[in-house]
Amino acid sequence: MAAFPENAVRDVLSQFWDDTLGDESELVKLAKPDATVTVDELQPTMDSLTAVTVLVPLEPIMGQALKQNLIKQGGYSSKEEFIDHLMERLRKLHLKGTAGQ
Repeated sequence: MAAFPENAVRDVLSQFWDDTLGDESELVKLAKPDATVTVDELQPTMDSLTAVTVLVPLEPIMGQALKQNLIKQGGYSSKEEFIDHLMERLRKLHLKGTAGQ
């Protein structure tokens, strides 16, 4: 079995996040003095419908079709969460040798 393509996968995930959301996603949200929260602040930074499109450029790297269930339902709140979650899922998939389970 070939080694897990760690660097290539991480690069695709990072570039996808940056291309999709840009630097705006990395801004630190400061607590408001009146403790009000808007509906937009409760939403994930990247929703799962957007995130699922990262699977397309990952398929040739992984050498297999990738199922949508690799993506966390509800989406991701940060770039770090996005990359860490998918790296773990894709690493397990690689070891298992089956697509998307």
